[in-house]
Amino acid sequence: MADVGASSVNSRGANRHPTRLSCQACQRRKIKCDRDLPCQQCTRNGSQCIPVLNQRLPRGRGGGRKGASEDLASRVAKLEELLTQAQLHTQPREDFKVLDSASSISIQPLDQRLAPSQSQFLGDSFWASLKNELIRLEGQLEESAESSDTTDDVLPIDQTTTDSQDSPSPAGLKPIGRSSGTASPLMRPPPYLAVSLCDIYFANVDSFFKVLHAPSVRAHLVDGLSYLDYAAQHHAVVSLEFVLYFAAVSTITDDQCLGLFGQPKSRVTQHYQDMAESALAEADYLVSNDLATLQSLVIYLAIMRHRDQTRRTWTLASLAVRTALALGLHNDRSSSSDPFVREQRHRLWYAICVLDLALAVDLASDALILTGNYDTPRPLNINDADMVFGTSAPIYARQGWTEMTFTVMTHQIAVDAPRAHNLPPDAGQARQDIIRELGENIETKYLAYCIPQIPLQAFTIAVARSSVAACLLHSISPTRAPSRMAGPSINSEQVLLIAIDALSYSQQCHDSPGSFIIWRQWHAMAMAFAALSFITSGSLADRGWEVVEPSLAQFSATVVGGQADRIREHLDGLATRARQARLRSQITGHKFSKSASAYQSTTASVQHSTTLAGDVPMWEAADWDQLFNDFPNLLDFDGT
Repeated sequence: MADVGASSVNSRGANRHPTRLSCQACQRRKIKCDRDLPCQQCTRNGSQCIPVLNQRLPRGRGGGRKGASEDLASRVAKLEELLTQAQLHTQPREDFKVLDSASSISIQPLDQRLAPSQSQFLGDSFWASLKNELIRLEGQLEESAESSDTTDDVLPIDQTTTDSQDSPSPAGLKPIGRSSGTASPLMRPPPYLAVSLCDIYFANVDSFFKVLHAPSVRAHLVDGLSYLDYAAQHHAVVSLEFVLYFAAVSTITDDQCLGLFGQPKSRVTQHYQDMAESALAEADYLVSNDLATLQSLVIYLAIMRHRDQTRRTWTLASLAVRTALALGLHNDRSSSSDPFVREQRHRLWYAICVLDLALAVDLASDALILTGNYDTPRPLNINDADMVFGTSAPIYARQGWTEMTFTVMTHQIAVDAPRAHNLPPDAGQARQDIIRELGENIETKYLAYCIPQIPLQAFTIAVARSSVAACLLHSISPTRAPSRMAGPSINSEQVLLIAIDALSYSQQCHDSPGSFIIWRQWHAMAMAFAALSFITSGSLADRGWEVVEPSLAQFSATVVGGQADRIREHLDGLATRARQARLRSQITGHKFSKSASAYQSTTASVQHSTTLAGDVPMWEAADWDQLFNDFPNLLDFDGT
C-alpha cells in the first residue's frame, strides 16, 4: 500500500502542468497580460508573444524547501570560508588603532569626515580654489583694526539637505519622473487645441532647440498625414506628439494657459507631463532603437532641466547619451546615405551635446561627451524647407540667418567649450585662446547677420555673448580648478568686467520663451561677488552691483530645491561678505593701489573702461576660512 501511495504521488507530480506567467513583452513593459498565447497586448502591438512558464513547486509540509535550505547553507559556508581566508592574508595597518574606550574617540572636522569619493564630486574644487585665492589676496592687503564683526553672517548649511527633501518623494517606480506608478491615459487635446500647441512648440521651443523637421511634424499633427514613414499610431510617433504638447505648455505664461485651457498652468503642465512620460514608457525608451523615441526623450529632458532642478534630469541625460552611442549617432560612418536622415541624426547628436554641456554647467560637473570622441559633422545652417523627406538630392548650407542659425551657434559652443575645459590645469592661456577664438568665430559667422530689432535674433546675440563671457570666466577659474587661478586674479578689474558681460547679457534672456536653453550663470555671480569684495567703490564697482544684485534675485526666484538651492546658499554667503566689505570701505576710507589689467571685451557692442581714476578702496581682512569651511560639498549626493 505504501508503494502504491508513493507511486500515486509521483504520478501526480509528473503530470503537474507548469504555470503560465506574463509573457516577456508584457513583463518588460510592466503591463497586465491575459496569459493567452498570443496575448491581447502582443496582438494589439504586433509584437512576438514569448510565453514564460513556471513549474509548480511541490506542496505539503517542507515540500521543495529542503533543497533550497541545503543550497543556502552551502553558500553561507562558502562565504565564511572566503572571509576567513581574507582575514588570514590581511596584515594590520599601523595607522589603525583599536578604540579601547570611549575616551579615545575624537570628533574630526566636517571636511575630514567626508568620504573620499565626496571630494571628487562636482564643484567642490571650485569653491576650495576660490577660498584659497581669497586667503592669498587677503594677506596682501592692509590689516583692518576691526574685522571680527563679519565672521558670523553666514550660517552653516545643513549637511543632510538632499534632493529628496526639496521635492516630493516618488509615489511609485515609474520609468521617468516622479509621478505616480500608474500610467496616465493618453488623451489627445481637441483638434483646434492641438494646432495651437503645435504652433506654440515651433515658436517657443523649436526655434531655440531645433531637433525636428517642422514641415513633417506639422503635416502629421495639423493635416493628419503619416509622420515620415512610420505606421499609424506608432509608439514612437505618439511619444513625440505628447512630448511636444508638454514642451509647448511648459513655455507659455500663466495668462496664456488660462486663455487656452481655463485652468492654472501648474495643473495643465503636470497633466501633460504625466501623459508625455506614459507615452515614452509605451515607446519603451529604455531600449528602443527608434530615432523618434530618442528625439522625444531629448526634448523632454531639455524642458525638465528647468522644471526639475534636482539631479534627476542630470542622471537621465546619461541615458540619452548611451542610447545615442548605441544608435551610432557619434560616428558619421554609421549614418544613412539618405541626406534627410543624415541631417536628422546630426541634429539629434548635437542637441544631446548641448543638453549635456548645459547640465554640466548647471551642476558644476564634467560633460559626458568629450570633444574628439566623435566625428559627426555639425548640422547645416539651413531652413527646414531645404530638406525634403524621401528625396536623395544633396543639401547645401546657407550663409546668413536661417531657422538653424541659433541652434548651430549653440552647437559651436558645445564643441569648443569642453575642448577648452579639458585642457590641463596649467594650460590657462591655451584655454583662454580657444574661447577668444570661439567668440570671434561666433561674431563673424552668426551674429554679423543678426538684426537686433528682431526678437529671436536679439536673443541670439545676448545668448552668444553671455555664453562666450561665461566660457572665458571658466577658462580663468574652472570649476575643477587648480590651487591657483590660471589667469588674472579674482580681485582684478578684468575678471569683474568679464562677469559683468556674462550677467548683463544673461539678464536680457530671462523673460524669453527660449530661456530654458540658457545656462545658469552662478559661476559668473560667484566671480563677481569675489571681485566686489576687493573692488569696493568706484564706477566699476557701482556698475557691478547694478548687474549682480538683479542676477542673484533672478537666480533665487527660479531655484526650487535641488542642487541649485545649494549653489544659491553659496552665493548668498559671498554676497553678504561683499556687501559688508563695501559698507566697511565707505566707513573707514582705507584704500589700496593696484593697476588695471588691459581687457579686450569679448563683446562687440559694449565698450568697458579698463582703468579707473584714483585708488580703489581696500577690502579689509575677514574670516574667509570660516565662510568656506561652513560650505558643504556643493553637490553632495549622499541619500539623494
